[in-house]
Amino acid sequence: MSELLYRHSVRQDEDAAAHWTASSRRLGSVGLPLAGFAATFAGFDWLMSLNPTWYSTLFGVYFITGFFLASLALLVLIMTFARDPFGAFAGTAHFHNLGKLLLAFVAFWGYIAFSQYMLMYHANLPEEVPWFLVRTRGAWRPVALLLVFGHFIVPFFVLLSRDLKLNPKALSVVAAWILFIHFVDLVWRRRASTCTGRFRRRSSASAACGPRSVCGACAAITPCRWAIPISTIR
Repeated sequence: MSELLYRHSVRQDEDAAAHWTASSRRLGSVGLPLAGFAATFAGFDWLMSLNPTWYSTLFGVYFITGFFLASLALLVLIMTFARDPFGAFAGTAHFHNLGKLLLAFVAFWGYIAFSQYMLMYHANLPEEVPWFLVRTRGAWRPVALLLVFGHFIVPFFVLLSRDLKLNPKALSVVAAWILFIHFVDLVWRRRASTCTGRFRRRSSASAACGPRSVCGACAAITPCRWAIPISTIR
């Protein structure tokens, strides 16, 4: 889907035809729901299935929100450290907009994570509570507290600053932290299902090797591609 959208953008740059904009919008309107369903079931298969007796109707949204937040953070880092190919197209306003999106999805992630915890805590069902008990006791308790403060509270209040969102270097530091804490979140969700004791460096690092590989591939490919529309898309 992304490859088709990219080709439409390149062809519009070549012939400046307006119909490419309409076709891209139609493609996006179909692709967005499909991507949402695909990511939801990916979260079910990769993470929720590790606990066969546990289920959550919010887990798909929780997975997608974290995935999209990490993608935005990666985009900020790419635009910061590969800014030369973008030139004038990557101005201060673009970083400001990305910072606002980061703030919005940090808040949304916190809302979804708290809602999932609150609903299960209130229901107190034996098939739901053990998932959180394992992750909030013993060696995983400090990790759970780190996620509360590091994944939501601290980034939320830091991103409230307009000056920070207008500063690409400062925003890239926050983006790097969000990527790191999202990795911790993946390890917390993945490894606690199979390892209730202390961390193991190799197994913990392998918990998110898939997402890390995808992010690394995207970061390597992006600067080499013609990613900026030359012609107007309106």
